[in-house]
Amino acid sequence: MNTGDGMAMSVLGRNPVRHRFRGYHLRGCLAGVAWLSLMAASSGAAAQETPADSTAATAGPPVATAEDTGTAPGDIVVTATRQVSTVNKVPLSIAAFDQKALDARGARQVDDVLRFTPGVQFRRDISGVSQISIRGIQSPSGAATTGVYIDDTPIAARSIGFSPTTIYPAVFDLERVEVLRGPQGTLFGAGSAGGTVRFITPQPSLTATSVYGRAEVATTKSGDPSFEVGVAVGTPIIADRIGIRLSAWQRRDGGYVDHVQRTTGQLRDKNSDWQDTTALRAALSLVPVERLTLTPSIYYQRTYQNDQQAYTEYVSDPKDGVFINNSNANAPFRATIRLPALNAVYDAGPLSITANTSYYHQTNNIQRDYSDFLPTLLGSRTTPERGIPGYPEYTNQTIFTNEQKVWSNELRIASQDPGWITWVVGAFYQKQDQTAQQFLPERSAADFRRFVEGVTGRRLEAVFPVTSALVDGQFSTRNTLLSKESQVAGFGEATVTPIEHVKVILGARYSHTKFDFRQIAEGPYTGVLRRESGGVQEESPFTPKVGLEYEFNGSNRLYLTAAKGFRAGGANAALTDRCNVDLAAIGYSASPETFDSDTVWSYELGSKNRLFGNKLSVNASV
Repeated sequence: MNTGDGMAMSVLGRNPVRHRFRGYHLRGCLAGVAWLSLMAASSGAAAQETPADSTAATAGPPVATAEDTGTAPGDIVVTATRQVSTVNKVPLSIAAFDQKALDARGARQVDDVLRFTPGVQFRRDISGVSQISIRGIQSPSGAATTGVYIDDTPIAARSIGFSPTTIYPAVFDLERVEVLRGPQGTLFGAGSAGGTVRFITPQPSLTATSVYGRAEVATTKSGDPSFEVGVAVGTPIIADRIGIRLSAWQRRDGGYVDHVQRTTGQLRDKNSDWQDTTALRAALSLVPVERLTLTPSIYYQRTYQNDQQAYTEYVSDPKDGVFINNSNANAPFRATIRLPALNAVYDAGPLSITANTSYYHQTNNIQRDYSDFLPTLLGSRTTPERGIPGYPEYTNQTIFTNEQKVWSNELRIASQDPGWITWVVGAFYQKQDQTAQQFLPERSAADFRRFVEGVTGRRLEAVFPVTSALVDGQFSTRNTLLSKESQVAGFGEATVTPIEHVKVILGARYSHTKFDFRQIAEGPYTGVLRRESGGVQEESPFTPKVGLEYEFNGSNRLYLTAAKGFRAGGANAALTDRCNVDLAAIGYSASPETFDSDTVWSYELGSKNRLFGNKLSVNASV
């Protein structure tokens, strides 16, 4: 039983078609109970593995168990403050799920995880493009408002293009998922204005062999079957010196929507909206000298969705399980992510030094049916009974491509002694290149002429007087958007205990961000032969955090925090001549070239309590 921001409640159960019908969210406002869980005192939070040695230690970055942190059974160890703590002790609104909890809830992708998280909404459109909203903070354009991390690597994509989206890792072989609600500008920087979602992967063990596996077969009424299979194995190669962990996972979500030819009703692709996802990971832990642990790793994931997950209402009959899509063209989605990383941890006794460097490369390709949109753009409408005059079989499958390259480096130094003061300081550098393109391909110049003149009843040259020639002989539009973004930051956070039971939290981050943007527009639909535009935006935001915590005892505490979050500014793409006419009508000669960052302040009062011998946990915040 979970309740969350806004007092939402859900009864969890298995839904055989949960991957086919998306959009079920726990909706809420900013205030409410963050967690209410009823648990047996003997329940645990261990990962769902079968270790060869139940006392195994874990290599890599510092990892603590519930027992190590002196917490009650059932609590989950987290590193949301860049130091080891637990969900019921960290003074912020957080939800955390280990692999055991994720499996128990049937979570197979990020949609399922965030559906369990009150105060969070996750939207994914029919083409696979997604967006996270935490406590109502979101934007469909510009930099991300929610930070998304795989371990210490930020992966959230900026919305600079036509169908940009962040690609999330598979929910398989994860140590845990942490969802931090509220601005996290001090420790996680730009892009965490609403909150942060962290996917933490397991570290290789130097002492024990463990195996984790999962398999599933499901059926969909009037659709194809679904299945998944995955296995992860960790083992020491040289005891106490070298350990390895390998995982592989494959999932097929069967389709249930039949794609038919619009005018004839002939079947084109049965159950066309199926999806395949493959994920692979390899990690190695090395201890070359005492106290130093190096963990190189690589993560790879590929997703292919054969067609959009949508049906046409007037030719479908959902109550009888008949779902039909009669669009003129398929709309597949492809995405690939690659993430090599190197993590180094040095245990210096009273403090630890952590360095992380990574390269994140993401590509995605989305195709959409523009067969109806383009005639509308030219001032005409088509119907299933009446296609384009003189060209009823016309189709146009528009292509959107996005590529994201992110180099990230972070150095942190943190105290390890639980004295009157604990602290963490660090430096961060990131460079990100992103390219987004849109292509409107045509079969030939003659085919394009036939389409335009059939729709408008006018000569092609009259409709497009500036240029009617296809770009490179094949594209009626080609838009290219290029961005280069860099961020340098220094940050720190300290927790001071001036008197017994009272803790004061002070944190700050100073950043310098730069965003360079360029757009190239070509082709008849743009109204120009070739137009280049762009801009540069640069600023130095400061994000502080102040908090106060009162600990009644080891199980009950009250906290108050004020924190600032921000997302970096950016630049605007130039408008087309057709849009500039509308802009002039409201008194503007042109759109602004750049815009500054957005900021948000959050003030939170919260309470975390474990009652009745740790059988009842109540975490609340407003």
